[in-house]
Amino acid sequence: MKLQDVIDEIRGTVMQITYTITGLPHEILAELGADGAVFSRPSGSGFFISDAGHVITTNHVIDGVKEFAIDYPEGNHFVGVSLPFPNEEGEGVGLRGTFRSIKFEVLDTDERNDLALLRPVDNPFAMPPQERRSSRGQALEPSVAVLDESRPHEGAPVAISGFPLDQAALVTTAGHLASAWSVDIKGQLIPDGMGNYKPSDIADRYLADVQTNSGNSGAPAYLIESGHVIGVLKGALTTPVVGNDELRTSANLAELVPARYVAELAERNQVVVRHPAEPPLAPPRFTGT
Repeated sequence: MKLQDVIDEIRGTVMQITYTITGLPHEILAELGADGAVFSRPSGSGFFISDAGHVITTNHVIDGVKEFAIDYPEGNHFVGVSLPFPNEEGEGVGLRGTFRSIKFEVLDTDERNDLALLRPVDNPFAMPPQERRSSRGQALEPSVAVLDESRPHEGAPVAISGFPLDQAALVTTAGHLASAWSVDIKGQLIPDGMGNYKPSDIADRYLADVQTNSGNSGAPAYLIESGHVIGVLKGALTTPVVGNDELRTSANLAELVPARYVAELAERNQVVVRHPAEPPLAPPRFTGT
């Protein structure tokens, strides 16, 4: 499958995670840069794993929301998921970056694997037609990602789609799977180099030779050949800048949490996910306005 084709398939699964605060004094909102009575800021990326509207993102994205709530306890805080409308050009005006924001709740987390499972207050897949359309008549087209829990082959072409650097349009970067470099050996005894053996806590991770930036955390990493999601972007590995130990720069290696841990978190919460062997779930189609 060509990359441009698989992007069209994955587009409906990916959204921007935001955090929103209301109820703060106007002077504080102004200091935060809010235009009006609501402050909202992009925090990361995420994607749908069920047709009940459940979303996966990274736990550290949600931790950022929690930290903001601690700093401003007098406000009303909630996690938002901004669903992008399809990109479209109209009468010289680009419609990229048009979103529909929906409140979500944190259902469960897996801190060791840096995952968070969200559920919507209102399932976007069940929205009535009038709530699924923008002011220009665009219709939301959400879809469910396919999770491939098998260990992928190193060298396989992969891509990551998300909303880095506060971008309002979906951004995709591509490369290859650099390494399926470890297996989960939590609790196994390994030498510490001093003649002692200590329990390990090495988590299972993949590495991908794919450029990634702040805001991409929680985005799906998928095989270009099939569009199947093999992992969740945790972040980019960094390397020290020569001559300055306090500075670090990107090593251009993306660290991915394997999809098997997404499936385990979903199963723990009785969330039904899609696997490659299952027939595709057609997204709801609505008619009318």
